[in-house]
Amino acid sequence: SSGINAEWPLRPGLVTIRLLQFLQISSIIGPKITMINKMLWDLLFFVSIIAIFIVAYGVFTEAIIYPAGKSMEFTEVLSSLWKPYIHLYGELALDDIENELSAGYCILHADAMSTVHNNYTAKELQKAFEDCKDNDMRKFKCDDNESCRLARNIVRVALMIYMCLGAVLMLNLLIA
Repeated sequence: SSGINAEWPLRPGLVTIRLLQFLQISSIIGPKITMINKMLWDLLFFVSIIAIFIVAYGVFTEAIIYPAGKSMEFTEVLSSLWKPYIHLYGELALDDIENELSAGYCILHADAMSTVHNNYTAKELQKAFEDCKDNDMRKFKCDDNESCRLARNIVRVALMIYMCLGAVLMLNLLIA
C-alpha cells in the first residue's frame, strides 16, 4: 500500500515525458520540442556554474559565521545552500545573518561574556554558554567582540561580491 502512495507524485512527470516523446513525431510541435530539449542542455551549463557559486559562497559564509563548527546533518547542509540560493533572488535576510553571527560567536567566545557581564562565576559562565547553544542571544552582542565585528564585515563584503557575480550570471542567462 505504501509503495502505491510513493509512486503517485512521480506519475504526472512520467506521463508528461511520455506525452512529449509522442508529440515529437508531429511536424508542428516536434521541432519546438527539439529546440526546448537543446535549450535545456544549454541551461544545464549555466545552472552548474551558478551551483558552483552557491556552494562556494554558502560554505564560506557558514565557516565565517560558525567558527566553532556546525553539525553536518542533512538539514544543516541544505540550510547552508538554501540561503545563498534565495540571496540570488533578492531575499537577503540580513537580520538572520546578524543573529547567526551572534549565535556562532557567542558559542565560540563564551569567555568573552564573562568580561562583558560583570565576571560570571564558572557556574554562571557555563549557564551562559548553554544559553548560547539554546539560541538565547540577548546576553551576547556582536558589537562587543572584535572578531565578531570583523566576521560581520567579511560576510557583508562576501555577500556584496556574491550578489554582483550572481547578478552578472543571471543577466548572462537572460541574454543567452
